[in-house]
Amino acid sequence: MRLILFSFCFLIAASCFGSGNFFVKGNQAFQAKDYAAAIDAYEIHLEKYDFSRFESFHNLGNAYYRVGNYSKAILNYERALLIQPNHKHLQHNLKVANTKIEDQFSEVAIFFLVKWWQNWRNLFSVNIWSFLTILMAIISAVALGFWKLGSSRKRRKTGFLVGFSAFALSFLLLITTWQRNENLKNPNTAIIMQTETELKTASDENSPTIFMLHSGTKIRLLDDLGNWQKVYLPNGDLGWLEKESFEQI
Repeated sequence: MRLILFSFCFLIAASCFGSGNFFVKGNQAFQAKDYAAAIDAYEIHLEKYDFSRFESFHNLGNAYYRVGNYSKAILNYERALLIQPNHKHLQHNLKVANTKIEDQFSEVAIFFLVKWWQNWRNLFSVNIWSFLTILMAIISAVALGFWKLGSSRKRRKTGFLVGFSAFALSFLLLITTWQRNENLKNPNTAIIMQTETELKTASDENSPTIFMLHSGTKIRLLDDLGNWQKVYLPNGDLGWLEKESFEQI
């Protein structure tokens, strides 16, 4: 039994050491300005392991930026931004990288309530929102217990008000947690990877071309049909792209 337990602990330790080693190697290569080696190390780390994903995506974006691959830099900055949407340094890096691409669209203004909800949802990670949801549910249960079992009318009234208020808030927090998790798992956005690709009016290569899109442009994914994807551009235009032309964030 001890041998099994020791072997299990050894495997965990070896796994952690190996995974951390790729991340450390990437950092060392980046410091030595060997950006190609840094990219390889970060890519291996992200392929094999789950922890340090924010730092790996961010650093990988920096390495791609250094070698002039701005579409890959933007892709990895955007992936890091899903994890930490309010990271100021990352937001700055993404903004700088976006100045390097060819397509510069004037973005359609987001309705203020949608923007408010996005800012609210992105305040915390999924884990923190989950903790707050559970905490508020516990407060609601305790307060409603006072409402039912309170020894005085004042306590029952307070329990009622606090209990139902906390219940409503826990429901809001539950929706927020679900939305934050869904946005993290499936953001429905992508980055154009091909140097140049045609935005079509329909899911057919013989359909008219609206205009050309270039690498680094961010798109929102809508309907898909076979090898084609209907997309929404930052300026509000709609069209169809071949799926091989972009990589999902």
